[in-house]
Amino acid sequence: MAQWVPLSKERHGRFRFRAAASYSFARGDVLVSVCLAELARVVPAFPLVFVRRTEEAFAVCALMGLEPGANLFVDPKSGRWLADYVPAALRAYPFRLFPAEGTQVLCVDEESGMLHDGQEGEPLFDAEGHPSPFLSRSVQFLQQWAADDQRTLQACAALHAAGLIVPWPVTVRTDHGDRTLADLFQADDNRLHAVDGETLCRLRDGGALALAYAQRFSAWHVHKLGTLMGQALAAKRPTASDLGPPVTPSGELDLSFLIQ
Repeated sequence: MAQWVPLSKERHGRFRFRAAASYSFARGDVLVSVCLAELARVVPAFPLVFVRRTEEAFAVCALMGLEPGANLFVDPKSGRWLADYVPAALRAYPFRLFPAEGTQVLCVDEESGMLHDGQEGEPLFDAEGHPSPFLSRSVQFLQQWAADDQRTLQACAALHAAGLIVPWPVTVRTDHGDRTLADLFQADDNRLHAVDGETLCRLRDGGALALAYAQRFSAWHVHKLGTLMGQALAAKRPTASDLGPPVTPSGELDLSFLIQ
């Protein structure tokens, strides 16, 4: 479980950052937040969905799986990432900005396994206790992502205000049965085509129109999730070597398969 704490030179001054060898840390992330700036990279890779943040507020996420705690884009054995693009929210890990009293606090997940007390990796602070160039670049990346995240939330709010976000009961067929997902939402294509010119321009200027079409264009990828789930479940099936040699009911080695 993540253990987010404020990053400080007093607590973390001796530590260095070393990137994880795999994306196992994202294995349980079924929904990953995405932003307007990365839509062109996200749409070819993942299905996008709208999810409720509150009763009247929505966010847009990449849908990564069909069951809780199972990210189908992380190889269950090696932790290898199985898509051509890694969302910015995952690339920023193990750092994150949290709002606090009108400002933002840089935090780190101390359970990430990416902070090390040794000589390998990128230092977080220099000898004088100032942020290292690596940490400064990381903060700049997070600040840019946070700013675009706000633009994205505003675009979601504009779509909601225009009545364009509607429930999307998703059912995906796999070789191991159908999976139905609840509490997901999509942009309504018919309502989008009926929007008046003034509203359409407002949606366009705020990035909401691009977001709506990105969600619509990406929806086909839910079928990819069905394929990935089938592959993941098939990989878990026991093989002959896993089961061991055949035996008779009395427990003796069964060699009857050799008889022609």
